This record gives sequence, structure tokens and C-alpha cells, in this order.
Amino acid sequence: MVLKNGLPISLCAFLAACGGSTSAQPMSENANVASNQVPVAVITADSASLLLNRPLQFNAGQSYDADGDALSYEWSLVRGVDSIPVALSQNHGSEVSVLLTDNDSYVLTLTANDGQSVSEAASFEFTPEQTVIASAGRDLTVKQGQLVSLDGSASKSLDGVITSYKWRILSKPEHSNTKIFRDKRVKTSFVADQVGQYLVELKVENEFGDIATDTLQITSDALSENSAPVVVIKEAKGELKLNEVVSLDASESYDPDRFDRLTFAWQVLSQPVDADVTLSAVSGPQVSFSAATLGSYEVAVQVTDSKGEMTQAVYTFTVTTDNLPPIVDLGSDSNVRIAPITLTCASCYDPEGELLTYQWQLQSRPAQSSSEILSATEASAQLNPDVAGEYVVALTVSDGVTAVTSKPRTFFVDDNQKPTAKISAPETVFIGEPVVLDATQSVDPNNDPLTFEWQVVDAASDILLQTENGKASFTPSVVGHYTVSVRANDGQYFSDPVTHTVNVTENLSPVITFVNEKPRAIELGSEAQFDASGSYDPEGDVLSYQWSLDKPAGSTAQLSADNLATNSLLADMAGNYTVHLQVSDSAGNTSRKSIDVTVTDPVSYISGTVTARLLNSLNKPVANAELNINGVQHFTDDMGRLNAWVEIEEGKALEVSTQDSRLASSTYTAPSITQNNFLVEMGDVFVAMLQPVEVKLYTCPQYTGPEVIEVGYRLLYTIPESSKLPTTYDQKVRFTLDQSAKATSSFSLPATAQYELYVDDTLQVSGNQRFSVYYSESIASRGFLSICNK
Repeated sequence: MVLKNGLPISLCAFLAACGGSTSAQPMSENANVASNQVPVAVITADSASLLLNRPLQFNAGQSYDADGDALSYEWSLVRGVDSIPVALSQNHGSEVSVLLTDNDSYVLTLTANDGQSVSEAASFEFTPEQTVIASAGRDLTVKQGQLVSLDGSASKSLDGVITSYKWRILSKPEHSNTKIFRDKRVKTSFVADQVGQYLVELKVENEFGDIATDTLQITSDALSENSAPVVVIKEAKGELKLNEVVSLDASESYDPDRFDRLTFAWQVLSQPVDADVTLSAVSGPQVSFSAATLGSYEVAVQVTDSKGEMTQAVYTFTVTTDNLPPIVDLGSDSNVRIAPITLTCASCYDPEGELLTYQWQLQSRPAQSSSEILSATEASAQLNPDVAGEYVVALTVSDGVTAVTSKPRTFFVDDNQKPTAKISAPETVFIGEPVVLDATQSVDPNNDPLTFEWQVVDAASDILLQTENGKASFTPSVVGHYTVSVRANDGQYFSDPVTHTVNVTENLSPVITFVNEKPRAIELGSEAQFDASGSYDPEGDVLSYQWSLDKPAGSTAQLSADNLATNSLLADMAGNYTVHLQVSDSAGNTSRKSIDVTVTDPVSYISGTVTARLLNSLNKPVANAELNINGVQHFTDDMGRLNAWVEIEEGKALEVSTQDSRLASSTYTAPSITQNNFLVEMGDVFVAMLQPVEVKLYTCPQYTGPEVIEVGYRLLYTIPESSKLPTTYDQKVRFTLDQSAKATSSFSLPATAQYELYVDDTLQVSGNQRFSVYYSESIASRGFLSICNK
């Protein structure tokens, strides 16, 4: 449609006034036909909405002839500034229908003929609207490692509802391995894992198969590069009444660098000549004001980070006596189960107090859904989701003069709601200080048990990320930024990923060293000692100590000291205690460590003797072998004999395990012992020794498998077999092929023993799949194997 002064003019002809139809005045040169008056051609569109890919109907029914003569018609249609002809299926009837697919401007022309004279041509110019409009959001600037949120909820369909969304990354920086999680959702995310530009596309499709796309660009800045703050002013009214107080809130502004502090400076940029607006404050994230003079105003906020980088945003509003538009706010998105949803407006009102009318719209639903909004013209409507998925609704309210449409609200419908991942971790640490990232506070709406998927997004140096029980840890050795992400999984759905960046700095914090850092278990009446005198500061600063104690309810126990390097605890009741120590250096850097102390009521102990003689597969004694008997260290003598006096809790089982680096891991468990002065005679016991092994791996001709091959060694039996200290072994060894498709790996295996070899399902061990390892006191075992494709 023709645009004038930025406003659409619907269904207007060139030669007649607007009003839903167009006409042409009689041609003056035909006035010489005294007995006949020239007819008048009028074009009328059958619909106010003219859409691409939909039949458009126009008719000449309002054309007329003053003499009452029958009229014939001729239609023509051209496209674009070059007036390219567009074929019509028929161009002589009183009606014409056309389906347009090209997004361009069009001019439809009609002439009427009464058999004697031809009317002046009536023209109708229009631009069909896209049936579906995709909205991927505005371009963004983030920091490397930051989670980028994508929101397609502003997409809309002018005919029907949107039934599918598809996100994809069209281009990304070199070495980026990122991907979009849940790429078929209305709202989703990805991690900007590298510095550079990301181009993301959103494709939406409605229930009739109409498709639209939109793109946005995300710029990822290096963590070492300072980025300008991003100013966010919470939505405020654009039109105000005289003396109406308005509050501006920029508290959601942020700095992509995360560690920078922001300052705010407000000022009035422009106002009417006679106005004198005073802001409630000139600094801080929030201000308020009112205006007593009609006219237009501009208020600016300047947000500056700690490095001096500045961004300014301007809020423009008008003080008027005209009708003010209604306010409509549907509230935030919701996760709900498959059940009827009552749709209400979180904040809908008219500034002048006029009654509002309502029109709810279902903008998007799952492809398999047939849900509609019930009571769509009421203040309270209802949506009955029939399948799991995302439903996007919007609300238009009108005060009779002005209609306003809300921002869309998305309902994520599923009986199993996805979990929400959370990371608790320090933001700044020093080199050598262990970093623990804790995701155990992640939540699942259905209380399902969670597992976690951790990933190192970016690191200043290579790190080994240790993960266990919802926590991840690493120890940085280089100054810089380390970014880690985690996703929680409830067995069906992954959460949105969350990332955390740790800044590692040069100034090292003190190092706390306890004589014994292990958790303590003592009996009531015993005293627990804590010695941190070996603590030190890497820079040599003097240290100060601060102790604190967590104790069971009802306990009045206290630590013997508050600020010394050593301390002790005498518990007054059974239960769990935690002793905390904070050590600080002169620069204010602190370190913290805690030791758990479990205090139990006194128990009875019994003692006795354990004897054995350890032999290797050569039937030779294993001298000075380290063993662990119920948590206490013991050694064999030079002849491999064990004669250990042990004390154990009455009724507990006796457990003997190998702790020697020469020995394979083995454990013997005796029945529970209840008699004092017991004697456990194990006799001669074979124990498997760890034998160094060098294996050469060859591949078959035309091998096309991976460059890194993992070969599994599963222990079948030892020679001789041992029932007293049995050994189990089932581990994989990595072989990295060289340019000649060969590899060599050195490792240790329990010996003497027989093993079964196994590989990935796509490969096979050629020939014998058994591998024997013989123990030798001086020579490494050697072997070879051949790997082929299946």
C-alpha cells in the first residue's frame, strides 16, 4: 500500500478519494458525444488484508454508467518500478482474482466500456504483506564464552498460526564447535565459544506451509578486550499526562565484561521552552520526574564501566492532553503441565480509566496441536493445550480510540518440565588455587534426579576438568580467563546451558596446609587437633588466622582458640561438626578450608593378629609389600611374611587390601569378627604383580578407522589363581597411529595373567584375541596385535 508520512493508506486509488473503492472521472474529450455519457470505472478490493500467496479478489461492481448502459471491463496488472506486466487468468470480467508470490509493489488498472465510450482508467496501487513474518531479534555483542539467548516469539503469521521454528548457525568463527541447543524451539540458546562473528538464521512456518526467515548477527569479543556497557531501560510509557510521575529504570543494564562496575549519569537533553523538568537524581540506576508543560521531552542516561567505556540511551516521551494509549503487559513466560491455562493480563489498564476491550491471539502452537483460545474477546480467556510443546499468545486491548498489542508470552507445556542449571563458583581466584564449580543447586520442577554435562568453553591454558556428583574442578596454572558450561539432564530433557567465567590473577592467596586435612572421626570424649602452622603465602606475607565452628543443635562446644595457627575441639555431644579456617595475607587475599569432624558415641574395639606370606607368580616372596588392614598401614618383612597386630571395631569385617605400587589392586574381606585376641591365618597368598608391557599395534591394509584406537584388556584369570587376594582388571589402552598407521604403547598389567582383547564395534582384533602377560623381575613384556575394519 502507498505510504505517506509513514502511515499506510489502505485501498486508495490514484484518481479518487479513499474509502474502500476507487473510481475515475469521465474524460473531457468524450464530452462531444452528446447523447452518451462516459462510464466511470471503480476498483473495489474484497478484503482489507492483501497477503502474498493468498488469492486476492478485486471487482468492478461499483463502476457505473449514467445512461444505464451495460458495461464491459478490461483489467491489467503491473509490478515494480519498471511496470513489469503480470498475467491475469482473465481480464474482461467484472471480477478479477490473482495470487502473488513476489514481494513488490503492484498497480491494478481498470477501464469500463459502455459500447460507445471507454472510461478513464482507474488505478489501485498496493503492496501485499508477507503472510508470515520471522523475527530473530536484534544483533548482539557478547563476550567469548557467554550464553547467547535466542528469541523468536515476536514472529507472527497474518493468516493462521505459526507451527514450527528452526534455528541454525549460517556462519561462525574458525575453530568454533558450538551448536544451537534445541534448535526447533521458540526460545533457545548457544554458547559463543570463539571470538568473531556468528550469523544465525530463524525459519518459521505456519499451518498453511508459508515460510519466512530472518537473521541476526552476534559479535563475540575477546575476554581481554574491554566492551562497552549495554544500556537497558525497562519499558516506560511514551505518552504522559500533565504532572504524571514516571520512573525510569536502567538497573538491568549490564557490562559484557561482567567484572566491571557500572556508573549512571542522567540528564534532560531537550524539553519545551517553558518547561523546567527536574530529575529526582542525576546518578544511580533509577530516576523519576514529572512534567507540567505540554510537549516533547528527551531524557538520556549515560552508563560507564570501570575502564571508562561509555554507552548512552535516550528516552523520548510526550506530555499531552490527547487520548493516552492503554497499557498491556502479559507477564513473563511460564512452564506448565498439559492442563487448561487461564489467560489473564498481568497489567492491563487505561491511563484515563476508560473501559477496555480485549482480543486474544494464538500466535504459535505445536504442529500437531489444534488448540484455539476460548473466550478470546474476554478479559479472562482460556487455552487448552492438547499436546506438549510451545504456545505463544498475545493480547490486543483497545480503549475505543487506540489499540495496543502486548509483547508475546510463551507457555512451555510439558508434563515433564526441563530442569534449570545453576553454577555456584568463584569469579576470581589466584594461580594454583583449586576451582570448584558446583551445579548441585540446579533444580528440576518434577524433582527428577539430575545428571550433568560439563564442557570447557575457553581456557587460558589446557586444564583437566574433574567432574563428580554435580561438581567440576580444575587448578589453573596460567593467568587468564577460564569459561566452563554445564547442562543438567533429568533423563529426558537437557536444561539450557549456563556458563561461568573464572578470572585467574597473579596475586596468589595464602596456601592453607593442615597436618591432616582428612575428615576426622572421633569418639565422644576425645579431642580433635588441628595444625595449620605449615600454611604459607606465596609472596611471603605475614598470615592471620580466623577459625569458626559449625556444630549440632544444642551443642555448646567451642574451639580452644580463635586466631592461632593451631586449634583443638572437645565435643560435648555426638553429631557432625565442621571446623572452618580462613587465612589472610597483608594484601587482603584470603583462603578457606574446612574439616568435617564426626563425633560418635564410644564403641568397643577388639584386637588380634593377621598372618600371611605374599608370593608372586614365580613363587618368590614379596618383600616389604605395603598393605592396608582396616585403614591402618602394615608391611611384609624381607621374606614376604605379614604378622600384624590389628585393632578393629567389634562386629566389623576384617579387610586386607594392597596399597603397594608394585602390586595389582586386590582386596580380601574376612567375616565379621566378634572375639577378642582373634587370629586370622591367610597362609601363602599369591598376589598379582604389575608387569611393564610394551605393545606394538599394526593395522590391516586399507584400514579406514580412527587415528586413536582404544584396545580393551579384560582379565580372564591369573596364574596361579588366588582366592585370598583376588585381582580384577578391565581397562582400555589408547594407541595413537603414526603416519605409517602403526602405534606403540607402554603400560602395566597384573601378571602372570591371561587377558581377552576387545575394540570398538566398528573394528576387530585380527588373529588371536587372547594376550598373556608373564611376570619378570627385570624384563618388560612385549607383544603385538593387528587391528582391522570389520
